[in-house]
Amino acid sequence: MLIAFYSDIRGNAGTTSNLCCLAAYYAIRKKQKILLWENHRNWNRIEDNFTPRTRLSLLCESITPYHMNASKELFCRLQSKEKLELVWQVEELAEELYTDTLYYLPNRQIENALLEKELMKILPQFITLCRESEELVFVDLQDMNKASTQYILEKADLVMLNLMQHMNPFGKKELRKHISISNVRYLIGNYQPNSKINIKNIARKYKIPSMDIATIPYNILCKEAMSEGRVIDFISANIECKQGDYNYPFMYALEQAAKMLNEAMQSIDKGRCEDCCI
Repeated sequence: MLIAFYSDIRGNAGTTSNLCCLAAYYAIRKKQKILLWENHRNWNRIEDNFTPRTRLSLLCESITPYHMNASKELFCRLQSKEKLELVWQVEELAEELYTDTLYYLPNRQIENALLEKELMKILPQFITLCRESEELVFVDLQDMNKASTQYILEKADLVMLNLMQHMNPFGKKELRKHISISNVRYLIGNYQPNSKINIKNIARKYKIPSMDIATIPYNILCKEAMSEGRVIDFISANIECKQGDYNYPFMYALEQAAKMLNEAMQSIDKGRCEDCCI
């Protein structure tokens, strides 16, 4: 199943952070196998949130050149029209971030323009491979001007549209053109619960069903952990935290966001089953 994370507000909606936190939560709590990937080579990359950056790790780099070009290798296999199963490609090409559950497909050593060119050659096959897999694929999208972003938003099983609390989420016609409202769920990152522009007012103003929108508040300790590449450590340490703990509001909100995502996936699976019976 292919789930796209996107925001038309660059750098402020917490899109990549939300993706990483939800992926870590699913891997730890639900033992769900997930492949993480992005269609860009920009400064805020998925791997930076999962890879601890210490002086020792920089001196003792353990990443092999093969992993450096994992996306390129997969693209070549898709171009050759091999019959592929995503689970085997994940185990062979992707980096394991959390034992047996969380994997990352790097785009290293591929410049942005070249990545886009190579991706567009095989994107229909790649989308089909992801959608037909039992594994989850979380893809971090950037830049609506990219043809790959537009195509993935149109074809993804589900779009997690990341909103900014104080901005109109539906102001851009280009965004509405590429996303079907029926397969969208909404995430408000860096959420401030004391603002008068709260989730209830946002849902009411833009006619978003309450079951289709969730928030993830700003948490300085999580932010610091992510900046150090330790999001797995933070989620793992706090996943059982109790009410009254400083991190409880964040973890509770993350649990609710995961619940929304899970219900959306169940609805998609149900729809697929109904289509198969027709």
